[in-house]
Amino acid sequence: KERVGDTHHFVAICSNNLALLYQYQGKYADAAPLYERALEANKLLFGNNHPHVATCLNNLACLLQASGKYSDVERLLESSLLAWKLLFGGSHPALATLLNNLAAYY
Repeated sequence: KERVGDTHHFVAICSNNLALLYQYQGKYADAAPLYERALEANKLLFGNNHPHVATCLNNLACLLQASGKYSDVERLLESSLLAWKLLFGGSHPALATLLNNLAAYY
């Protein structure tokens, strides 16, 4: 991070992966800013409609749902779902995961 900056692709990947680890450990407060950092970096690098952005949106939504912060979950999952549909149409395997996450939310 010190060498390449906050918005380097590898920093975004590491932020997302560390957030995932924290989420699995139940450290939701530690995970949230890392997911947000990864999301913002990927948006800057790739734009809003990219698989990395869609994955970050899904991951952040799942974290918020797990931590009981429901206000943004649906919006994030819908944004992720829209990105995947725009990128790959209606038959990408990631859509099944997102639809499952959205169903679990409802």
